[in-house]
Amino acid sequence: MWAAAQEAEAFLVSGTTPVDRVAALTPNPTTPGLAVGTRELALRDCATVVNRLGSLEMLYRPEAERQAMAEACLEMASSITAEMPNYSYGWYVGAAAAAALKDWTEMNDRLWRSQVSGPTEQWIAMERVALSERYVDKLDARALAAEDADLRMIVVSSRGIRALARSYVSRPQFRERVTGIVESMPSRDQRRFLFVLNEHLAATR
Repeated sequence: MWAAAQEAEAFLVSGTTPVDRVAALTPNPTTPGLAVGTRELALRDCATVVNRLGSLEMLYRPEAERQAMAEACLEMASSITAEMPNYSYGWYVGAAAAAALKDWTEMNDRLWRSQVSGPTEQWIAMERVALSERYVDKLDARALAAEDADLRMIVVSSRGIRALARSYVSRPQFRERVTGIVESMPSRDQRRFLFVLNEHLAATR
């Protein structure tokens, strides 16, 4: 009965949008449910909120409430990773929440822990890279090394290499990082990236 009640409580949180649901949890940011799927849903809501603090929906809310929501997400992610230390997505969401709070030490540590606990989970790696590049000037040596590892993994995957090529074209400040990673890889991977990059450039002309 206790386990069922824990799961039910997670689904009874009021709100139709991620922002509303996180706001409803803010007074009492307990660990949501017991199942990994239930926890991931709550963490996804948090990721949406802390990665879009400048969105119109968030800007309608007072600064103190936005701060409280980021703090609640950090507390929730911390409680989940305390129970599930190998849960890469939990560490990533904690890193994003810490970044929203400008706690760079926590952001760096959690980015590194997310990469170490989920080095082959491409979808999380792509989220980590996006977060890392948003705050690249705040990354420490471990977090930079973790991002390099993510980039090396992404560049050899079909989906990831295309996303990387798009970022290479649209974000000039990102090109040096990508170039350094690609040049350190086997020649077949270099040729593949150049092919995809040229393909993308041709499509955008």
